[in-house]
Amino acid sequence: MTWWIWVLAAAVLMAAGYAVVALPRQRERKAQLRTAWAAAHAALERASISRDAAPGEHLEAEQLLARATALAAEAGGPRAAQTVREQARRADRLWQEAARG
Repeated sequence: MTWWIWVLAAAVLMAAGYAVVALPRQRERKAQLRTAWAAAHAALERASISRDAAPGEHLEAEQLLARATALAAEAGGPRAAQTVREQARRADRLWQEAARG
């Protein structure tokens, strides 16, 4: 009759072991995702500022920023955030080069 106590104890130990391993990993993934999106949004802001400061229009940079903004609106994972950041940085570079002449 006491065998079910051992089964229950084993199940509780397995659940505790899983929680000890899974919870820190999950927190780390969430922190990495927040960091990636913060960098992506900062790059978008910088590109917008460069766009406002650049004289005239630059079609390629406008398209890059539009794609990056659309992708940011959809959110997504770290790869999406990296893509947004790269596109925004390229657009920023293009506008800065256009502003220099």
